[in-house]
Amino acid sequence: TDGLTGVYNRMGCEGIAYPFLEKCHEEGKYACMMFADINKMKVINDKYGHLQGDLAICTVAKVIQQVLKEKWIVVRYGGDEFVIILKGYRLEQIREITNTLFNEITQSAIEVESVQFYISISMGVVCNDSFPSKRFTQLFRIADQALYTAKNQGKNQIVTMSNQSSQFI
Repeated sequence: TDGLTGVYNRMGCEGIAYPFLEKCHEEGKYACMMFADINKMKVINDKYGHLQGDLAICTVAKVIQQVLKEKWIVVRYGGDEFVIILKGYRLEQIREITNTLFNEITQSAIEVESVQFYISISMGVVCNDSFPSKRFTQLFRIADQALYTAKNQGKNQIVTMSNQSSQFI
């Protein structure tokens, strides 16, 4: 697990994601992957300090755990990046969950010496009902593309990818 947030770390992701996705496949359930990145993390660290940057990272991890509650794997994939894998939802259902998660994260205020700042996040989402796959790397590659699309389109947004089209939320 990640020492800062208590969620899985990147190494733990490898060991848990493949069996999780395999089990989804065996049970005939869909898996969805979200790839989230805190925007302007360097600015947060430079302006407010690294401890407040750590607090922003911990806040995102906590909100993810509170909103999703079950049927998920949460991974701190990089410094300010999170991978979330959910089981049993189709792409249409995941949009509502993703919107709730996005809203909760972006409404989370961090207070530094009586000054507040809010977390900005970009998210890429894919479900294997639109890209049939039981492999982590395949879903990750598509979620990563969706995340970069969100960032290139101005950040602080969600992009879902399906085999039909990209959708900006």
